[in-house]
Amino acid sequence: TGNAYAGLFLGRIVPSSDSFYEYREYIQGQLSSPLVAGQVYNLSLKGSICDRYRVSTPNLHIRFSNTQFTWSGGTPNNVSTNYTPHGTFTPTINSKVNWTNVSSTYIATGGETYFLIGNMRNTSLTPMTDLGTAVPIDTTYSSSPTFSYIFIDDVVIERAIPLGITNATFSSKCELNQTILSLTDVSFNDIYESSLFSSTDGFNFEFEQVILGNELNSLSDLIISNPNYTKKYFKIETINQNGEIVYSSELFNDCSFLNEEYQLIENNNQLVIKKADENFRNVEFSIFDLTGRNIQNSFTLNAINELQTNISLLTTGLYFVTIKSNNELINLNFYKN
Repeated sequence: TGNAYAGLFLGRIVPSSDSFYEYREYIQGQLSSPLVAGQVYNLSLKGSICDRYRVSTPNLHIRFSNTQFTWSGGTPNNVSTNYTPHGTFTPTINSKVNWTNVSSTYIATGGETYFLIGNMRNTSLTPMTDLGTAVPIDTTYSSSPTFSYIFIDDVVIERAIPLGITNATFSSKCELNQTILSLTDVSFNDIYESSLFSSTDGFNFEFEQVILGNELNSLSDLIISNPNYTKKYFKIETINQNGEIVYSSELFNDCSFLNEEYQLIENNNQLVIKKADENFRNVEFSIFDLTGRNIQNSFTLNAINELQTNISLLTTGLYFVTIKSNNELINLNFYKN
């Protein structure tokens, strides 16, 4: 750090009539390879205030582009209004004695190859703090100390490795052409990465999304779009930095049983039956296994007019629910995880 660095003019505490009022300087770079859509990237650099000045600003931004940034020529006044930043580096660089580590994050849209660093806000939107005479100023050069000018070095843009899942309780439910997956009792490792996959047949899995483990502390459900409930198999897979699978968990959830009048939900060893009109009078329910053996008939009505029963003693597998109502027979099924 400090052997080969660049400088940026970020702004100035001056009257609006000053020619440097909206003047900015930017640094552009080209990435070694395009960014990958949906991936999270960690952005970092080191910065220090130039010895000649004493003004700091939190406005140090970065923007990405699929094409090279260009300038048509002339004094680059008002260039800050041409670009919307994709990230802001924090904390604010306030020291000229030491290098300050600042960082940000960015979720790629895909194909970004170039980046631009600088202040992308006009002066009215640029907070500036005069650090005062307590900050020594190099008086070798004749210049106003009220410029905000910084040096930057060690710019790093790298793919983030989310917290990976190493253990979890994986459950699901069906709702409005969606499968809602729940993860509880989750354990993490911060050098792993987890992904969610889905399949219609249990053999050919397709990628759904990266699971950011550090968000699961506040995230109770993963909502998967599932028109006509064709996706029935779900899998979490965690890899380490060498690409080796260190954790895998699969779940079968067949939502195709959904009926306009009745809905079955299996979750946490409870089978819940919902009825559209919430009227369960003169309705009988029975649970059968694959051999046709009647194994359960006892259901209780809960506080929100749903029938439920404990199925903790059932082994993992497919079961059928027979509903008798007004001489009508309805057969539904569920999978006990």
